[in-house]
Amino acid sequence: MTHAGAGGCQEGLACGVPMVAVPQAADQFGNAETLLSLGVARHLPKEEVTPEALRSAVLGAAEDPDTARRLAEIQREMAAEGGTRRVADLIEPALRTPSPRSGTSRTHHPIQHSTNQKPIQSR
Repeated sequence: MTHAGAGGCQEGLACGVPMVAVPQAADQFGNAETLLSLGVARHLPKEEVTPEALRSAVLGAAEDPDTARRLAEIQREMAAEGGTRRVADLIEPALRTPSPRSGTSRTHHPIQHSTNQKPIQSR
């Protein structure tokens, strides 16, 4: 069960976990609809939450072979994208280029002003 926040949705997809989305606010309603349209979750409006409704939604999501198949596909696709390591590999070269305004490198980390801190090392 998830409130359908972006982080929880991402985690559920990456781990291949069937979800029951019970959105509470903001972007969670759209995220719940996206999960539903992907075929990986059940959407239960918070006004309709009862023990029986939750049990039915959880069992329906967990026992549905189409949901399991779709989750496995998405999990494989996400794993193939490379995750945070791939993102770092894409961002780090841009951080090493000179800043258009100052001409200095963008590798400055403001948190490193203390003399007791070691510089952040790139991989």
